[in-house]
Amino acid sequence: MLYIKQILLGLFFLLTVNACAQNALYKIDSILKVAYNNKAINGNIVIAKAGKIVFEKSYGYSNLQKQLPLNQKSQFQIASVSKQFTAFGIMVLKKQGKLNYDDFVSKYLPLFPYTNITLRHMLQHTSGLPDFWNNIRPFIDTTKSNGNNEMLSYLYTKKLPLQFEPVEKWEYADIGYDILATIIEKVSEMSYQKFMSKKVFKSAGLKKTKALMVTDFRRIKARNLVTGYIEDSIKGNLKAHEVKNFVFYLGDLYGDGSVISTARDLKKWDDVLKKYLQDDSVHFAEAYKPIIKKDGSMYETQKAVSYGFGWSIRNEPALGKQYSHNGGHPGFITNYYRYSDKQIVLIVCRNIETKNSFGPYLTTIRNEITNL
Repeated sequence: MLYIKQILLGLFFLLTVNACAQNALYKIDSILKVAYNNKAINGNIVIAKAGKIVFEKSYGYSNLQKQLPLNQKSQFQIASVSKQFTAFGIMVLKKQGKLNYDDFVSKYLPLFPYTNITLRHMLQHTSGLPDFWNNIRPFIDTTKSNGNNEMLSYLYTKKLPLQFEPVEKWEYADIGYDILATIIEKVSEMSYQKFMSKKVFKSAGLKKTKALMVTDFRRIKARNLVTGYIEDSIKGNLKAHEVKNFVFYLGDLYGDGSVISTARDLKKWDDVLKKYLQDDSVHFAEAYKPIIKKDGSMYETQKAVSYGFGWSIRNEPALGKQYSHNGGHPGFITNYYRYSDKQIVLIVCRNIETKNSFGPYLTTIRNEITNL
């Protein structure tokens, strides 16, 4: 009799949990429909639990003029979410014994003017590199498309002072990941695009993900690439994002934000990361450890408890350990959250920027996934 009661209680518990999860998914869909109607989202979302997709939907169009709806194959410019892939490329080379995280950058780029900066410093944004947007971008040639070589040449010739000595502070530096991409090329003797395709994406089964050498939308050749749109602040209409001038003259930078992908591929990537961490933690677990200061204490960044290799790291009260990264490129915004303790991943890829912020909707969605 006791055994039967235990079975019945177990079944009741499972039904209750399942009902809570279904109710949460229903609420999430309702939230996203409201967000879409308010022009706060046009994009794809995937939510997975224990490796299984529990929610996947598209809201809106890949091309507004042609009225082409978004679908699972839609590719987005994921901007700074690209950094985790560049970091993984460095990890692959580390496993192959071709470099070490604490090697000085000047070992691979002899003309690099900062002899005290290591690969780890750039991976974790503790290098102190000069501020690109304020101290480099205004002085480069805006009549042509500039990239990694032009940026490195500027550093070589101008020898700008560091913002601070390595590890003294945490300061997000896109160009650190551009330099890492160039180091991948030097060490592997392949282009960044070829190396990432052959050594990362192919083995991971990411068929819709590509690490490009350009970020200028107009020069990207991809069948399923969606168009990004920005709301005109005066007229209120949506414009294709290439109207931004810096999209052209910074169009050849790669490594910090040049990957295109799909929401589903990013979910698949989460499965791959878990496998690598389980099967080969010696080589890959270090990427998910927080920054350690010179005195042995943990570092706190501006937006998270700490930062790994291409991941912000923090603890969420209801969801436990969170590894996340956001990416923004004119017309594109990507949000990627991994909750390892709960085995939940939340991915939102958008191709619209309007005055109606998606932030409050995203916060509500993150609150709801605690019930999955």
